[in-house]
Amino acid sequence: MTIEDGIALKLRILKWEEQEEDSQLLELLVKKVIDGINNFTNQNYTLETIPSIIKNIVIDRTIGEFLFLKKNSGALPEIDSERIEKQLQVGDTSITYVTEGILTSEQRLDKIINYLINIGEKDLIKFRRLIW
Repeated sequence: MTIEDGIALKLRILKWEEQEEDSQLLELLVKKVIDGINNFTNQNYTLETIPSIIKNIVIDRTIGEFLFLKKNSGALPEIDSERIEKQLQVGDTSITYVTEGILTSEQRLDKIINYLINIGEKDLIKFRRLIW
């Protein structure tokens, strides 16, 4: 499986319908992620020479960067971040919901994006080499 196929598959799993302009952006982001990995590891990987372990990191980080850009540019669908009612009272019956610790959908998306962008740090350390 190529990096492009992996990205397309994971975006479909995330229910993102890829559009024409997305392919160019994803291509640019793949290069950006590989450059960042090359900088961190002091290697000179290309799409053809990259190890399979790092391919999975490139796929996830590219998707994270893609979602980050789409979210911050307003291109992601509207996120319902309204809070849950803390208390509901009907007649003499009152129900109080515990809402501390519950994440909104936007906070969950931010956590997913952050996870995807930073995935694989420990794995990349194995590929580092020193430069004199």
